[in-house]
Amino acid sequence: MTKKINEIELLQELIRSVYDKLDPVDKFKYLTDKKIKDTLHGEKPGCFMNLPKIGQDVSPYLLPMCNRAGFEDADIISLSIKLVQKLMTNKESGFDVNDLNSALSKLQHKHSVFVKKIPHPAKNAGYKSNTTRIFNRIKNHLKKG
Repeated sequence: MTKKINEIELLQELIRSVYDKLDPVDKFKYLTDKKIKDTLHGEKPGCFMNLPKIGQDVSPYLLPMCNRAGFEDADIISLSIKLVQKLMTNKESGFDVNDLNSALSKLQHKHSVFVKKIPHPAKNAGYKSNTTRIFNRIKNHLKKG
């Protein structure tokens, strides 16, 4: 089960990196378009982090974590980190300091995960796995015969 989860995560990471290379359009432009942002928030609510505001305004402040295709993106997460840091320096922002610290730590963790390069197996490990597979096939063939 964990092998399939790791393969799915690796596949998502590869899709994200390919999408980053193929899409030369500005990554941040969708954040200014309310329709696109609302559609993405409705389809994939995990792409935004809610930051509750103190006071009479009960609507949460949304911090983006995904690009417009719905894949988590390190550049968008770094933009959200900058926004949270700017809110932390502003004393009259209307946000609780504990909520800001919590959001900042979560965003920094996500950013550190997505900045890392995709691990590739060593060349010798690939040779060893191929050799082992061939010997196992020979052994199974000899057992049948």
